[in-house]
Amino acid sequence: MRARFTLAPRSAGGQEWTLVAEAEETWDPQWPSPATMFWPEDPEVPWDRDAATGLRMRGLNALPEDDKAVRRLLRDAARHSWQIHVVVHEAMTPDHRGRIPLADRLPPGLRHRVVEHRAAPQQFRVVNWALEDHGVQVPRGGAVVLPGIPAPPDLDPETVSVRSVFLDGSEPAELIAAVTAFAELPRPLPAGADQELTALREEWRLLTLEEELARERRLVAMYAEALEAMTRSRDLYREAAERANEALAAYREAAEAGPGAQRPAEPRVPSPLRGLTRTLERLRGTGTGPAGPGG
Repeated sequence: MRARFTLAPRSAGGQEWTLVAEAEETWDPQWPSPATMFWPEDPEVPWDRDAATGLRMRGLNALPEDDKAVRRLLRDAARHSWQIHVVVHEAMTPDHRGRIPLADRLPPGLRHRVVEHRAAPQQFRVVNWALEDHGVQVPRGGAVVLPGIPAPPDLDPETVSVRSVFLDGSEPAELIAAVTAFAELPRPLPAGADQELTALREEWRLLTLEEELARERRLVAMYAEALEAMTRSRDLYREAAERANEALAAYREAAEAGPGAQRPAEPRVPSPLRGLTRTLERLRGTGTGPAGPGG
């Protein structure tokens, strides 16, 4: 696995971070999260913020009370976030046992990829109204994984919906399975990720001996190809220059022989200097060359 962490100052103060990671194999949820390479697991350290919504990935995020704000929040989460957003409807207000974040129950590799939204009991109709644009619905007392925009190809809405989530402290096995299955689906990279991934690959310096050897071989092949192209180009222009000199010599001979002299056979000139030959022909045809005796 390769990972790169960059920090940049924000105009409003503070710092903006970008974490890019790439693995040679499909990421196993049981592997440690790349985020823990840079931040502590301590839940009191608030580094885990979703860039699109500003919400935490290791806690519970209550949906706004305003209906339009709910719709706007879920729309931004679907369009602009690469995290996995889960909406859980509370059939009734839970006690402390039902306030355990889903992230605490997930495999290590998924704990920092999931944003959990909680809809209050009275928000059942509102949240489903907001979810209409996304082609999914949350069951009463259940949960749904937000498919994202665009949704993964061939996604079955039933696979991201969980009919019941018991907020009594028990493990939500069905919800964990739905989140894990969704995390394995191919998804488009977020905006700007292509450039970050390219930079990670091209600027990576911690190479193994085999990677270093492969890199040098690619460079040698690239330089050899460039040298061959330069040699071909040089030969072509050398030949073109020779043909141009022949054409110029023929023109001078014809001009010295006078306007009535027989035109010499036109030499074949490659395309790079064909324009020059045509210009010389026009000059000879209009009689602008040196005048003969008595002219």
